[in-house]
Amino acid sequence: MNANRYSIEIVSLTRVFGGGEIYIDRLLQLLGNRFMFSVVSPRLTQLQASLGKRHIEAAWLSAASAWRAHLGLAGHWLRHIFRRSRPSAVLLNGRGAAYWAPAYKLIRIPVVIVRHTELRGGLGERAYELCARSADRIVAVSRVVAAQHPPPLASKVQVIANWLSFPKADACLSTKSPRPLTLMFIGRLVPEKGLRTAVTAVQASDGARLDVYGEGPLEDWLREICESDSRLRWHGFVADMRAPLAAPGVLVQASESEAFSLTVAEAVSAGHLAIVSDICSHREILPPQYPESLFFKPGDDQSLRAAIRSVQQTLEHEPDILEQAWTYAAQHVGSLTDSSQALEAYSQLFIRLCQRTQHTASTP
Repeated sequence: MNANRYSIEIVSLTRVFGGGEIYIDRLLQLLGNRFMFSVVSPRLTQLQASLGKRHIEAAWLSAASAWRAHLGLAGHWLRHIFRRSRPSAVLLNGRGAAYWAPAYKLIRIPVVIVRHTELRGGLGERAYELCARSADRIVAVSRVVAAQHPPPLASKVQVIANWLSFPKADACLSTKSPRPLTLMFIGRLVPEKGLRTAVTAVQASDGARLDVYGEGPLEDWLREICESDSRLRWHGFVADMRAPLAAPGVLVQASESEAFSLTVAEAVSAGHLAIVSDICSHREILPPQYPESLFFKPGDDQSLRAAIRSVQQTLEHEPDILEQAWTYAAQHVGSLTDSSQALEAYSQLFIRLCQRTQHTASTP
């Protein structure tokens, strides 16, 4: 079956460049030569550059406010009504875009929702659950997220984990980390990612330093802290993390909530151990054999400090234990993030839905 004639419209309403937008770029890299893609999104510099390199058609919405983005999407949707040519299917990227599932279903375009975040309750999630009933399929990026979908949505959910596309390390780099121990924080600089917890724990730890990669609302606070403490270094947003991840170190993932931590998966695959907050998604992505000492209570800098100290002591006296822990973790992450599995799952999903569109269009 030649899927190249099928067109997929990706709709995203996030107004900051984050995990959802990185997902778009990675999905285009994974499937770009199998389908014809177009993107509808607020105009974001990084996303615009990525789509330009891939020669992907885009309809840009206003990034000034959420209501202006939705208003722009309404105009785009209305144009579909009067066009003879419509996309074979639409992928609604994230909760904000998922609210448009009923509208696309109304004009008989198959709908796939991709859910990147946990369901946390409240009016927004209730609205999501109502709108998601119009979806043909809901892709959850982890079993944690899939299990949070109540009936009747549960029957629509398919788990397709985030995948890795760069070469995997052959050995653990963390046990080669020089002294002081180099720790890495990678992610959006927002409170829920646990940056303050990580900084406080490192400042209270002897023989450790922290390299921070990312951008966000806490930039001014972090810049001021880094100016007064040489153990803290902020590198800003780095689009390609392959070079930083090629250096010895240990990842600190301090999030209070995650659906699927691609950061942990990439770091482990690149040869690093990860000290992680004890949340369900981290338990899913790391194997049962992973040391309990590398988990810490979310938001508790004392618990994180104890985990850092444990790594330092084990590195000094029993590095083989950490080597073995990384081996187990790398094997487990590899089984979850196989790009060939993601390629097959997405291809089959889109082909099945697009064939349905073709059949409907040919039916009098």
